[in-house]
Amino acid sequence: MGRLTVSEADKLIENGILSNKAVDKMRDEGLVSQRRRGTKRFLKTREGTFVSPQLYFQGMNGARPSKKMVEFKTKFNDLVNEYAIQKPSK
Repeated sequence: MGRLTVSEADKLIENGILSNKAVDKMRDEGLVSQRRRGTKRFLKTREGTFVSPQLYFQGMNGARPSKKMVEFKTKFNDLVNEYAIQKPSK
């Protein structure tokens, strides 16, 4: 079974088919995708090259993340937001 996209879930809420609470529960169970795109953040190397910090869990093979994994990723994202910057436009 595939996941619902964020826009599909929003349309179901809009049409009164699902409640926000139901979609949140589905999202927690991995049945609805989560918005992942945000402001891309970068750190600068000594040579002046911009690099983007990333985190992934190798070997997931379709498994759902645990609560500890979600907590870890949230803390990682908080650190990235604290130390990294938006890449300046040219």
